[in-house]
Amino acid sequence: MLETARARALAEMGLPQPIAQLMADADQGIRRGGRYTDSGDLTRLSGQRTTSLAATITTALTAPAAA
Repeated sequence: MLETARARALAEMGLPQPIAQLMADADQGIRRGGRYTDSGDLTRLSGQRTTSLAATITTALTAPAAA
């Protein structure tokens, strides 16, 4: 039901209906953990330690403003 409302809202914002439905379905899959991985692949590929979105936002909000 939530994905139906999401698809409708996206279509009302101007996305073609098939794309709106695709985006709503993808959101549902993400909510269910479909994109979760603890493989470490991103860290190995990028050569950088990954951080959570929450940690990234906290850092951005507490860092001194750039002049």
